[in-house]
Amino acid sequence: MPVIVTRDEMVKYCNDVLGVAISPTKMRRGLERRELPVWKLKGVNATSPQALFDWIQGMARPVVNEGGAA
Repeated sequence: MPVIVTRDEMVKYCNDVLGVAISPTKMRRGLERRELPVWKLKGVNATSPQALFDWIQGMARPVVNEGGAA
C-alpha cells in the first residue's frame, strides 16, 4: 500500500524509522533507475514502507571475515 508520498518523506522514513542514512540524491537515483516500486498519486511518486525496506536490504553487502576460520 503506497502510503509514503514524495521523495522527502521517503528519505525521512529511511533515516528516522529504518535508521539508514539515505541522501535525497541517493533516493532520486533509486527512483530514476526504477529500483523502487512507485505509484503515481496526484502526479507525485508514492511508495510503501515495505518497498523501502526491501530496497535498502537489496543494497546490503555481505560482511567479509578477516582472518581464518576456526
